[in-house]
Amino acid sequence: MISSRAVDRFFGVALIIAAVGHLFGSLGKYAVGSSELVWAISASALAILLAAINLLRVYRPDDRALAWICLAGCVAWIVLALAFNFSIRNIFDPRGLTHAIVSAMLAFFSMRTARGATGWERAAT
Repeated sequence: MISSRAVDRFFGVALIIAAVGHLFGSLGKYAVGSSELVWAISASALAILLAAINLLRVYRPDDRALAWICLAGCVAWIVLALAFNFSIRNIFDPRGLTHAIVSAMLAFFSMRTARGATGWERAAT
């Protein structure tokens, strides 16, 4: 049986992979030195940082403050990913939708940790 911790880690790694894909796609699309490339690289860096703190949260199940920070970051990333899809007039574009879905899963796990679900699970065993 796969543990919820393993699934949580999977989505953290998935966000890193999506961010790296975004980075390489941006490098291929935008001119070096352009403002678009700078902003695209900053978005990739933000997604990697968000994934990293979520992976840290997996290993710190009692750190509710970190979980709340992760939750806020995930919600912000969902909004930005969907805003991108709205801006290109295709809500189902897989580029933004992938980021939104992965971030929604991380937000779910962040909420569980923030509410102390891991502590409740330990108390029940």
